[in-house]
Amino acid sequence: MTALQTGEAAAGRRVDLHGEILFRRRLEGFVVTEGSYPSLLEIARHDHEHASICIVLSGGYEERFEARTREAVPGTVILHPEGEHHSEVHGPAHVRLLTIEVEPGVPDALRPVAGLFTSGWHRKDTRSFGLAARLRREIEYRDPHSSLVAETLIADMIDTLGRTRAAEAHGARWLKDVRDRLEAEGLRPPRLRELGELAGVHPVYLARAFRRTYGCSIGDYVRTVQVGHAILLLGNREQPLSQVAYEAGFSDQSHMTRLVRAQTGFTPAHWRRHLAN
Repeated sequence: MTALQTGEAAAGRRVDLHGEILFRRRLEGFVVTEGSYPSLLEIARHDHEHASICIVLSGGYEERFEARTREAVPGTVILHPEGEHHSEVHGPAHVRLLTIEVEPGVPDALRPVAGLFTSGWHRKDTRSFGLAARLRREIEYRDPHSSLVAETLIADMIDTLGRTRAAEAHGARWLKDVRDRLEAEGLRPPRLRELGELAGVHPVYLARAFRRTYGCSIGDYVRTVQVGHAILLLGNREQPLSQVAYEAGFSDQSHMTRLVRAQTGFTPAHWRRHLAN
């Protein structure tokens, strides 16, 4: 059984086995789908025909696989190998997911580079969430360049996840500590000197090692994390946009609007409406 099998609901909406398909687009080697799932949904044990990357945009659920359980909250990125069996229990809020289904043959090509899709893996990854937000823009607004941009964003996401997974398995502990500090302190990130002291290395060496391990500069990493964190906060409609800007570490609401629109193509107000639907 595949979780991307489609049909037509009575109201004329496109649906998969469990929820509503908001959009779907086929790219070279990938199928990108955004789906909305009702609250308190329980999905019996099933498998996915193809490997996939799943990004939780809003809502939350518990996923049981093998003899383990993973908590999927907004910002969580999940790698599902092909044929993985799992069941789901959704929480009281509706769930919005962006899924990148990997077509046959692609995982084998990626495995030597990224070590992905050999087994299930997940983590809350705000940088990948930020890349997913940009991907969603390119999928929704088509122009002659959107396919290439979308495919590049997927490649960047796979590279980011591959580097992160490799660093967790084999990387230096101090580099992981630096990355975790950057993700945990989005409001007021530390200075480069502080990060060097945390790592116990010279700041110049830290900057070079971070780029080599994670594929981007510390500055680019923290900006993507900042935008991703803001989008996560926008899921709470009770929180004023000015407060979201403050908690995400922007100087003011207009600063947040400029950077969120620059990275994702959408304003914060647009993201709030989208995540609330």
